[in-house]
Amino acid sequence: MNSEIVEMARIKPKALLAQSKQKKGPAQLSLTSIITYLIVGALTVSALYAGYKYFFQNTIPPQVNN
Repeated sequence: MNSEIVEMARIKPKALLAQSKQKKGPAQLSLTSIITYLIVGALTVSALYAGYKYFFQNTIPPQVNN
């Protein structure tokens, strides 16, 4: 049984080379990156909303209650 474990633990050079050439997935996002993207997204949305309010406040007449 021990010989099976030792045999499985060995990585042959060809297998190691093939493993190193495999494409790796994207790196994990750090907490700092996530917070930065959230802040940038919130600023973008608030700027778009402020621009919308600024440019359309005079084009749409206010409704008067009679």
